[in-house]
Amino acid sequence: MIVALRGQVWRLTTDAIWLHVRDVYYEIFCSASTIAEVSHKYGLQQKDVLLYTYLQVREDAQVLFGFLTLEERELFLNLIKANGIGPKSAIQILSGATVTQIMNWIEAGDVSALARLPKLGKKSAEQLVLSLKGKLTKSVPLGEMVNVGNAYSSLNGQVRSALLNLGFKDEAVDHILQKMPEGLDIQEGIRWALRELSTW
Repeated sequence: MIVALRGQVWRLTTDAIWLHVRDVYYEIFCSASTIAEVSHKYGLQQKDVLLYTYLQVREDAQVLFGFLTLEERELFLNLIKANGIGPKSAIQILSGATVTQIMNWIEAGDVSALARLPKLGKKSAEQLVLSLKGKLTKSVPLGEMVNVGNAYSSLNGQVRSALLNLGFKDEAVDHILQKMPEGLDIQEGIRWALRELSTW
């Protein structure tokens, strides 16, 4: 099992980080908030970043998922234990809110808040609460969690940073973000902006 990789960011996409580790290039799927923070702090610089990882082994592929914090990785591992939630769905769920928010919603049994996360409807949110309520604090201490969203003052800032590191120009990005709808999460914001930029 590959539990962590340290290397240089070679490429950023909307759902993955390409990491250069010595002579090997890894594609690591990450939450939108992790990608935004890596983009903001590291960009495509000659500076090492440490990503904690989870390796999914399938018959047709081996897929790596990455996390900036152990807390995010632990929550991911708990999410994929719930019925009907695979690794890719768990990553998208993590893109919809901070680790702290998701854990608090599960512990409070807030099905309504959870159902608004990507890849979760009401039934899946209820199943998540049933499977994980009362179990998360044992593996992820609430007092030690990092609120990834605190690194940015707004959703626009996170989306802007990610788009600039994907190679888009300041003028185009700033123009598009002025029209971004309210109520989007980070991943939805990036996808919306990419669609708009395709016609710019």
